Amino acid sequence: MTDDGSFRVVSVDATRTARAIIAAQNAEAADALHLAELVVGAVLFRETMAPDLRAQCVLHGAENTGRIAVDAHPEGRTRGIVARGKTSPEVKLGEGARLEMLRTLPQQRGHRGVVEFPPDGTVSKAVMEYMQVSEQIVTMVSISARFQGATLSRAIGYLVQLTPETLPEPLRVMTERLPTFESIDERADDPATSPRSLVRELLEGLAHEVTAEVDVGFFCNCSADRVLASLGTLPRADVRELLSGGGPIELSCDYCGTSYKVSEAQLRALMDRS
Repeated sequence: MTDDGSFRVVSVDATRTARAIIAAQNAEAADALHLAELVVGAVLFRETMAPDLRAQCVLHGAENTGRIAVDAHPEGRTRGIVARGKTSPEVKLGEGARLEMLRTLPQQRGHRGVVEFPPDGTVSKAVMEYMQVSEQIVTMVSISARFQGATLSRAIGYLVQLTPETLPEPLRVMTERLPTFESIDERADDPATSPRSLVRELLEGLAHEVTAEVDVGFFCNCSADRVLASLGTLPRADVRELLSGGGPIELSCDYCGTSYKVSEAQLRALMDRS
């Protein structure tokens, strides 16, 4: 944050996190690219709008081609999922694609906003559109996901927000500077680029203070208890059908792929409780 309160800047290097999520989802090509970009966007969004709470970013593909969702939790714990449409090999952008942003508010209330993807179809522009239209905060966002062959080599990004206290001179300086940061692909290709260096470049000549640093990592909060709780919400007839197969059933987490076995005794206990 600048000392005069004019700007808030958040920068993230989510390379390792996005790489792990891509691997867990077996995402390839365009899906891997958009998943990596959405991981960066979700972390920027949560750290800016709900640092102590949960936030989600969901890309709804055009023409019912599926969705890509990233679930960002406090302390940088992040996971994602790719759900492709039945007739499409990838989640497509273009006309009809939408970005849905959800964040938890205090007292467990929620805030949800949806924007259409811009014509150029970038996640950066869609996140920026959401911030300015739904949150009504003037915001600049740039996200870069770079690949070497099929391997993600870098996933970084930044967000600059104007505050109600923005002063004329800092605004002039930032207005002149931001066009050179509209794309950060070249910076992403430079191994020396880091969240700190991006912040220093963005705020060069403007007195500022680093107010927080958070480690970001791939994390899934699935568990055997959560699986049982989920099964407990099924209608009694569905649980009876699961029992009809005899023996245990095996379920896997859509986010991380962890497998869980549910015994016949546990299923019968669900029947007794329902």
